[in-house]
Amino acid sequence: IASFAIFLAENRGHYMIENIIEDGINDFITAHLYKFPQAWSNPIHFSGSIAYGFKDVLIDLCNSYELTVGSIIKEPMPGLIKFYNSKQ
Repeated sequence: IASFAIFLAENRGHYMIENIIEDGINDFITAHLYKFPQAWSNPIHFSGSIAYGFKDVLIDLCNSYELTVGSIIKEPMPGLIKFYNSKQ
């Protein structure tokens, strides 16, 4: 999905594009999050441009699986830098 993100974002609203986005995020959830039983008892946080750009679909699909979404951030580096600087 990442290699086509710009195209997908530019063509949001078309039913086939929406299906591709939903299928990609659904595949991610079933392939990766299902492996962890803790996913249903803890909020799941996401970072990166895909999660941020398609957060509406991500939230809807997580809700349909009864998964709690925590924060969704586009760029994790500023927060990581702040965290590590506070530890020094």
